[in-house]
Amino acid sequence: MDMALRYGELMSMKSAFFFFTVVLTLIGAPVSAEITNLDFRIGAEYRDNARRTEENEIDDTIALVGVTLNVAHESARFSGYIIGDFEFRRYIEDSFEDDNYSSASAMAKFQLAPQVLSWVIEDQYGTLISDPFRARTPDNLENINSFSTGPDFTMRMGSRTSITFGARYTDTTFEISNDDNTMLRGNLALVRTLTANRSLSVNVSADRIEYDETLLFSDYDRNSIFVQFNSAISRGSIEVRLGTNEIRDFGEKSTGTLAGLSWNRELSASSEFSLGYDRGFSDAGNIFRRFQQPGVGDPQLTVANGEPFENQQVWAEYAYVRGGTSANIHLSWDDDDYLSTTARDRSRYRLLAEFARRIATSWEARLTLDFERFEFNAGTREDDDTGVTLGVSRDLNRRLRIDFDLFRDERNSNEPSQSHVDNGGRLTLTYGLHQ
Repeated sequence: MDMALRYGELMSMKSAFFFFTVVLTLIGAPVSAEITNLDFRIGAEYRDNARRTEENEIDDTIALVGVTLNVAHESARFSGYIIGDFEFRRYIEDSFEDDNYSSASAMAKFQLAPQVLSWVIEDQYGTLISDPFRARTPDNLENINSFSTGPDFTMRMGSRTSITFGARYTDTTFEISNDDNTMLRGNLALVRTLTANRSLSVNVSADRIEYDETLLFSDYDRNSIFVQFNSAISRGSIEVRLGTNEIRDFGEKSTGTLAGLSWNRELSASSEFSLGYDRGFSDAGNIFRRFQQPGVGDPQLTVANGEPFENQQVWAEYAYVRGGTSANIHLSWDDDDYLSTTARDRSRYRLLAEFARRIATSWEARLTLDFERFEFNAGTREDDDTGVTLGVSRDLNRRLRIDFDLFRDERNSNEPSQSHVDNGGRLTLTYGLHQ
């Protein structure tokens, strides 16, 4: 009951109604145009240091039940999807209160006038870390919900040139923090098609961010102008944007560079490589909407704080899949520089390596290595987080799978009493429905 209340308090009525509407629309869509994955799982997890403390360690066993959903549909008049991963946890030894660890994303796009006017509704629900200086435990995580809606309009000016206009109303709600806010956005783009696979555009956008708690935060404007180039290349694609953005708050102005790069290339039939860079003024809700995906969202990427900051990210990723072997290697650096509360400034370096090997027809072995270094306020504090997971899976039949994982999470910090080691295991039974 407590878990349902916590979820219901954050999911606004408009968000819940939207999710329900999209579900009904997708269910009513033609089966031939639908992609559906639905998994149900139950299991248990044991941790020998559930609170992730340096001393007075407490072990606990967690009972869990979860659902994973992936539904998508596209037609001439409507396109939409729902991706969600919902897991509810019961702490047997009461090291924490019962909790949910869930994320979901839904989108519905209605073509009011095909290729001219459309209306978009989006909602994202997930988890952020509350205090970046503490370990990632259930009492240091909070949920966030971001609901957005608005029109997109395209006016063609000849065969190669078009003007696009979009407007959005976004409502971002935090479970604990007093950072709830709304955003009004308008964006305008002049797009020139150079070839069948290339385009160049000039883009202007203006955001107005207003907080619910007007005594704690000041409203501000965020504006940007940039040039963007998109192109399909041999076995891949590239996107480049460059411009400037600014934040205006009570007559004061902060100006910075807006830049981005996204390059993807298929190296062979079994491997691909991607490289990216992103820089600009942002906030927790905006970063959450852009970079965190349901089921694989990273709570440590964003801190639950409504204050604007300049964010930079660089990443490179290599993926390999051939036969029964798969590998994914991810390298990244991201940096947040807050405009006012500089004590929250931080940089993060990450190496994530995932390997899987199919053994015979029904067994799979997995290994995950995850290393992160956090540097706060120009290096005055450094935390090194290392995670290792070794797992094995067995397909009992076409729909039923059992998974067993052993893991070790360790933090080494130069801050007193902030290091810890947490070892444990997890056993789950999953029943899947796949179209």
